[in-house]
Amino acid sequence: MDETIINYIICPNCGSSTLSLKEFSTENNGIHEGIVTCNSCEIWYKIDYGVLDLLPLNLRRNDLYEKFAKKFNLPLNEIPATSVNPQKKEQILFFKKDFSSYENDIVNSTYYKALDKLTFEKWFDKNSDKINHPILEVGCGTGRQSIKIANKSKHAICIDISEEMVLLAKFKIDQATGLNNLVFVIGDAEDPPVKNNMFGACVICATLHHLSSPENAIRNLSHKLINGGLFYSIDPHDSYVRFIFDYLMKIWKLYDEEASDSPLIKEKILKKWLSNAKIQSKITYSTYLPPHIFLILTEKPSLTLLKRTDNFFNNIPLFFKFSGIISSEGIKIE
Repeated sequence: MDETIINYIICPNCGSSTLSLKEFSTENNGIHEGIVTCNSCEIWYKIDYGVLDLLPLNLRRNDLYEKFAKKFNLPLNEIPATSVNPQKKEQILFFKKDFSSYENDIVNSTYYKALDKLTFEKWFDKNSDKINHPILEVGCGTGRQSIKIANKSKHAICIDISEEMVLLAKFKIDQATGLNNLVFVIGDAEDPPVKNNMFGACVICATLHHLSSPENAIRNLSHKLINGGLFYSIDPHDSYVRFIFDYLMKIWKLYDEEASDSPLIKEKILKKWLSNAKIQSKITYSTYLPPHIFLILTEKPSLTLLKRTDNFFNNIPLFFKFSGIISSEGIKIE
């Protein structure tokens, strides 16, 4: 982990940016083990395997902190008796056991590889040269988009609520790129523990539909952007034919899901969230065929089919209402 992370983060419990860093061991010119301590509330956060844990106290994995504290003879912070968002706890537990299935069923899927190339990667290729400040990736998972970001950016902070997902993402990026320009952080996507007005772009892919309050998340992410900073999101669309996908999932289940109570994103609502967050946006759409069809194809034919069907149906007036995926491309305007 790059020690310059201290310039971008805040304490998730009190919001202070007055933090100190102490390293216990290093690896590949970065911090492998250490702690970040808040000088205001005196809470410490572990750095393990080069990943910084900035989850608030009420979301901490106590077993991991007890083991870490014992190893380095550290006092344990007292966990307050505060209310916990049950959905966030459920997601931490879900991805603790499901992260390898997520990698196999989604990240390595021919459909999602094709989708990434035609959506996020297309947007990033078009805009990466314009981004002169660090990038904030929220909901990085096991690094689907992180590899692309690592190869075309100088510096980025990648955040996810699941420690298992983040550790796998870091391992993959280290192996695939050999670059150390990404810092991985375990944190809350709805309220990322980073400073305001510091980032040139924010990427949140396939994450809004997991959150209990996506509107608050977009508002908080907007605060992190500089004026003129770029915003990108992609999530499941509230399609008119969603029932077909739901039926097919009963017959041929593609993956397990831990989504919010309202996992589908409506165009009107997404535009409202973005506008209220002072993000001027353009909405785009993808996927008019069930993803199951793409999975029987190899990667190149899958990409060709998705590209051709998207181009065809996106040119039919109002047909976007039948798409399975909705994306937003925005810019922060004060």
